[in-house]
Amino acid sequence: MIAAAVAVGTGEFTTARQLVDTAVCATPGGSWSRRRLLLWQAWLALQGERPAEARSALATAERVPGTPAPRDVLVLESVRVGLARRHDTLATLETVWRDSLERVRHLEVDLYTALPFTTLLTSAARTGDAVTLAHQFDSLRHLLADLGAPPAWGAHVWWAGVQQGILLNEPAMLAPHARALAGAASDNPLAAVMARAGAVWTAVLGGKVDADAVEGAARALAAAG
Repeated sequence: MIAAAVAVGTGEFTTARQLVDTAVCATPGGSWSRRRLLLWQAWLALQGERPAEARSALATAERVPGTPAPRDVLVLESVRVGLARRHDTLATLETVWRDSLERVRHLEVDLYTALPFTTLLTSAARTGDAVTLAHQFDSLRHLLADLGAPPAWGAHVWWAGVQQGILLNEPAMLAPHARALAGAASDNPLAAVMARAGAVWTAVLGGKVDADAVEGAARALAAAG
């Protein structure tokens, strides 16, 4: 999972999918790690805009016997909420988010759950909720700062901060995350893609629409998952 997370954080989305798919196929049905691998397979399918595959992997993971670990609960809920955000109505998302609140509000977030956490963060912002995950988000930002702001681990976190600020219509909230992406752009291709997309998004919200720039940013983001 560490290798897959680093691959996602550097924009090598196809590599991440291949790593997890191979691990799922090689892991016996009774293995303790099978649920976690299936949940990450579902999360990657969600990021790759393959909702049917995400739902299938999620359903298979939920059938694995035993009680999910807290990390698995976080990934599971991120897939459920993320599917609602991307592929259902806002009303459905609000219902799914309310259902997930008590299961996610007290979960600890670390480097290994940062990616699915960003899905929860942006989904919460889409419902107008800037409070529920604020403590975890702050803790994660401090952890990244203590580690020297490594782009491979931080890019998706900063991008989620940019999205949160835009979705909540709070420009001041997105500024530090936009600066972090811009600062990492020279060392991390994914951060560069996100920094450019953030600039285009902000310009559009300000009434300056460059259709070619918007399409280019969208294609680059899709290629990176």
